[in-house]
Amino acid sequence: MNSVDDGFTQIPNELLEAMYQTDNRLSPIQFRVLLYLIRMTHGWHKGRDRISIRKMAVEIHKDRRNVTKAVSDLEKMGILEVDRPGMGQIADISINRPCNWDFSVNP
Repeated sequence: MNSVDDGFTQIPNELLEAMYQTDNRLSPIQFRVLLYLIRMTHGWHKGRDRISIRKMAVEIHKDRRNVTKAVSDLEKMGILEVDRPGMGQIADISINRPCNWDFSVNP
């Protein structure tokens, strides 16, 4: 096991507990996108961040179109809040508190 000297990400307990209770309600790519966003926000002690879908796709080794759909689906489920300033611009993304998540929405 690596030591914390290699770096670590603090994840709020509420968020971590919600993630392990998703019971396969997130697709593998949605889960991977969520983990990436946790790393890019909570990992840097930020509530939100400007995230490039293209960069995220490269980092998680997934096709950009699939990452775009996963982000859109997570937004529809209330997991993410996405502010898109304009076509082709980098989105400002934050993770909502789990009490706002709605898995009954079927994107």
